[in-house]
Parts: sequence; C-alpha cells; structure tokens
Amino acid sequence: MVGANNSHGDAKRYRKRISVLDLLKPGEAETILRHLLAAHPEFGVEAEQIARSVLNDVSFGSVADDVEDRAGFGP
Repeated sequence: MVGANNSHGDAKRYRKRISVLDLLKPGEAETILRHLLAAHPEFGVEAEQIARSVLNDVSFGSVADDVEDRAGFGP
C-alpha cells in the first residue's frame, strides 16, 4: 500500500484555493479598485478600456435578451 498515507495530503494539494478577491462584495471591489488606481494611475487607461468593454457587453446582452423576449423566442 504505497501512497495510502498520502491520500489526505494529495486532496489538500489539489484543492482549489479561493482568492479573497473572489469573495469581495461589489462595494468592496470598488474600494479596492479605487485604491489600486490611486496607487497606480498608469492602470487608468486599461481600467477605462475594460470598463467600456464590460458595459458594452452588458448593453448588447440586455438588448438581445429584450429582443428575444419581445419576439417570443425567450424561455
């Protein structure tokens, strides 16, 4: 039985580690972003691009859902 004693250790090793960032509430994430941008203003342009992309994705998705619902194609 080689390795029988290691099964518990292997489970710990392969367990997915959850980042504290994944646990943040929206307001907490906003605070982190504001502090990060204050400390690193060079990230501002990239943050703007990401924000525009996210807002555009939401807008297009919302419009598509609305069109589907009105046309009777939605669930």
